[in-house]
Amino acid sequence: MKPMKWKLWIITEDKTMLRKQIHNPHPGEILQHHFLDELEMKAIDLSRRTGISRATLSKIINTNQRITAETDLPLCRFFGLSEGYFLGLQNDYDMLEAKRKSKVAAMLRGIRPLTEETI
Repeated sequence: MKPMKWKLWIITEDKTMLRKQIHNPHPGEILQHHFLDELEMKAIDLSRRTGISRATLSKIINTNQRITAETDLPLCRFFGLSEGYFLGLQNDYDMLEAKRKSKVAAMLRGIRPLTEETI
């Protein structure tokens, strides 16, 4: 597991972002550090108690697989969270990763939002 490194995004008044990027934690890292480690639980125990395969959990924890609805539901039920909690983390992760890609960032800069003047 990679150590978590936190830096700070600095957004200026003109809404540009400086190059300091925070570590964008994958939902698997959050699952490991904030749930399993805190409960002193092993992934194999979580697998047995949720029905999610050990292989799937291992891939998620090692950031090699996305959270899906099929993994979110049992995780949320087990941890007593609202359905969609881990899917929300996955979505947040994916959105930030997409924004960091220069091709997407360039595309977004070229889009003018729809307003009455642009119709």
